[in-house]
Amino acid sequence: MNTPSIVVLKLGSSVLPGPAAFATVVQEIYRHVRQGQKVVAVVSAVEGQTNRMLADAEAVSAEPAPHLLAEFAGFGERQSTLLLALALERAGVPAVHLSPAELGLIALGAPLDADPAALDTTRLRAALEAHAVAVVPGFVAQDQAGRPVLLGRGGSDLTALFIADALGRAECRLIKDVDGIYERDPAVPGVAPRRYREITWADALAVAGKLVQAKAVVFAESRALSFEVAALGAAGGTRVGPGPTRLMPQLHPRRPLKVALFGAGTVGYGVYRHLASQPERFEVVGVAVRDVANPRPEDLPRELLTDDPWELLARPADVVIELLGGEEPALEIIARALESGRDVITANKPIVAEHGALLEEIAVRHGRRIAWSASVGGSLPAVELARQAAARGGVQAIDGVLNGTCNFILDRLAAGNSFDAALAEAQARGFAEADPTQDISGGDAAAKLRILARAAFGAELHARQVRTTGIDGLDAVAVHAAAQAGTATRLVASCALEGSALAADVAPRLAPAGDPLAAVHAEWNLLRIRFEDGAEMVARGKGAGRWPTAEAVFADVLDVWRGDWHQTAVWCQSPPPKPLAHLAATGT
Repeated sequence: MNTPSIVVLKLGSSVLPGPAAFATVVQEIYRHVRQGQKVVAVVSAVEGQTNRMLADAEAVSAEPAPHLLAEFAGFGERQSTLLLALALERAGVPAVHLSPAELGLIALGAPLDADPAALDTTRLRAALEAHAVAVVPGFVAQDQAGRPVLLGRGGSDLTALFIADALGRAECRLIKDVDGIYERDPAVPGVAPRRYREITWADALAVAGKLVQAKAVVFAESRALSFEVAALGAAGGTRVGPGPTRLMPQLHPRRPLKVALFGAGTVGYGVYRHLASQPERFEVVGVAVRDVANPRPEDLPRELLTDDPWELLARPADVVIELLGGEEPALEIIARALESGRDVITANKPIVAEHGALLEEIAVRHGRRIAWSASVGGSLPAVELARQAAARGGVQAIDGVLNGTCNFILDRLAAGNSFDAALAEAQARGFAEADPTQDISGGDAAAKLRILARAAFGAELHARQVRTTGIDGLDAVAVHAAAQAGTATRLVASCALEGSALAADVAPRLAPAGDPLAAVHAEWNLLRIRFEDGAEMVARGKGAGRWPTAEAVFADVLDVWRGDWHQTAVWCQSPPPKPLAHLAATGT
């Protein structure tokens, strides 16, 4: 099994003003997940919650017992842990939440200002092996007797650094409401202060006393542990470590990116919500829809809507997001946008499968980039995983569950439902289109497989070269009987090297208990990549629904904002397609 790197993200109260902020926090976590990292998310209470809890305790008891006060004051972190777990579940990112007891996080000293001393890293690593994200509360721990203790005000910083150190000096980022450590508080009026690119532990203690817990900085220095202080979504921040201390050049404020959004359906509206939630970064210049008279959510301004896509394309914009679906006019919109100097993001899998190579060529010719993370797998970072595998080299095979609609239907058949009832429920829940033919015939999974084959093998597969059998001909009684016998029926897309040939197919298969494919339920997807040396890469995520797909689209948008598409797998071009004379695809 290929071992992914781990990043510890501390998400403080300053970036959690209320429950609505957890959606933005999810975007920061998902950014690392799709880069192939495992994430430990250390969460503080929402802003002001700890102060409110302490005030309530003082109103009831002038001298509360320390351990009782520690347990009460730590409720805010527990609440935040659960809220973040819920937000990750909505976005389709596999996560588990762990309490201090489950972590084996032991701290010694005064109950309200203890120092962490031990952590069950075996338990934490096991949780990360099964999930992309482990969500844990900051600030709180337990003593050797199992009683709750706190790590002092600002103690979530210390929690994160202690966990990073215990995990073998994992990468650690403390996410704050500023994008690093400054010469002085940038919120204070006056000449704009400069930000540090890098700063020593000692200088950080002197300059950032209110921004980073002093105990945490002292601990990091004692362990020679470097860490970063950064803002949500930022490309970089301030590196705290051995130094030398260096300031950044003064940067001019950035204007918001102008975004033209084509499509305001299930996914398009979700993307609009994300864009509108960050007005300091994005300005939506218009939204193209098929009929402006159709009912729309109240928070989608009608003045933004147009049913003339070409008029919208003529408006000034930095980024075009295409979510109309179908081939026309979507294909021409994408091509024209690239030719006119705009970056493009799309979730249009038929276009990417059929015309991806051409569109990449147009993008390169005009100095732009095109991204299509959401074309495969929803919040499952399938395209990224395939590109990371190609960069590693030696890919032997890919397989997985790539269609959430079919997987949902198959689960319902396994429970004893009829095919018609299962399909109707999938449609009612937004997992299946009114015309589900592409899903249940296997055509959707085949298009996704072609996209992944190009990313992982550099091979351009034609539709006729993917042997495809859907689930529309399955016997519901047989699927139920197989489930009763402990075997799951899954629509599996697979592509493997057989000598110098590439064999690709989509078909229902039986997955025995213990096979990762059998453990993927409902609208969840899974991709498994095998290498010639026996290593594997495996990832899961929700493959259908508004928010998982919108999360993938918006992750591409954030890459544009950061300007780091040249650094990430998201924006790297696929390997150039290999001529079929060199890598022949089997099938007819």
